[in-house]
Amino acid sequence: EAAGIDVTPVVDGKPHLYRESLLDLNGSRTADLVICMEVAEHIDPQHNDEIVRQVAGTINPGGYLLWTAARPGQGGVGHINCRHKQYWREKLEALGLVSRHDLEADLIAHCKRGIHMGWFVNNAMVLQRR
Repeated sequence: EAAGIDVTPVVDGKPHLYRESLLDLNGSRTADLVICMEVAEHIDPQHNDEIVRQVAGTINPGGYLLWTAARPGQGGVGHINCRHKQYWREKLEALGLVSRHDLEADLIAHCKRGIHMGWFVNNAMVLQRR
């Protein structure tokens, strides 16, 4: 069972897609796997602590987070908050998530065997809530 959350109106009326702000989740939804891909770079940097707190709060105990966010110099549209991978990792680990470098390396290796998505393999992190 999967659900998606987006702030855009295109999700209205589509099953399992919910229109909510990442900054307003407050633990209202939780999951065993949370994927936050290339979102943070579009949100004002003043909300960085809140972004990671909200995302971390959606992960069930034992669950995983797959996180990517654009780093400085990465192309794209609307990037106002590009940060290095370690910046986000430190914030997420400070909230009790544990980096799973083993799973991260496996995921990146898998991607490199197929379609090489440079931004993904450069930005991907896998963390786990213990």
